[in-house]
Amino acid sequence: MKRSLLLSAVACVALVATSCCNGSGDVSLVEIKDVDLGDLSHLELKAAIDNGRCQNINVKRGSLALYDSKSKILEITLTESVRIPRNSTSEVTFPIAVRLENPLALITLPRKLRRADNTLNVTGEIAGRMGLLCKKKRVEAMPLNEFLREIGAEGFGSGESRNDLLNLLNL
Repeated sequence: MKRSLLLSAVACVALVATSCCNGSGDVSLVEIKDVDLGDLSHLELKAAIDNGRCQNINVKRGSLALYDSKSKILEITLTESVRIPRNSTSEVTFPIAVRLENPLALITLPRKLRRADNTLNVTGEIAGRMGLLCKKKRVEAMPLNEFLREIGAEGFGSGESRNDLLNLLNL
């Protein structure tokens, strides 16, 4: 069950890393370094984020929900604002609160992730700031695979890279 939460956290981190602000340079999720599972309701995800932009990115809030068809499985929320340093690849810690809505759906989640099942959808919003610019990224009922492609984490959503991620999460 804990492993299923990690995939949602990875999606949240990737969304934060790639869509917070406008400007030149790319922002990307390089690698998930560590996941500290305090309990089922809180976790800290450490990720290497490459911020090629000329200003720091401050993520103020974020929340993503994972749905199976129309049933909400879980929701993850950023509990503190996070700063991503400019012009660097840095290890950033994301404190995340997890709320399980349907724990029984977690039983079938690993199988659906392995099959890249299109019934898994993501909904949510991330709000960030870079200098004077503020931006919100809103996602409405987007298939998980499409969501991962849009945020530049398509390697996590298909083929060999999806299997690498599932192995990382021991699913």
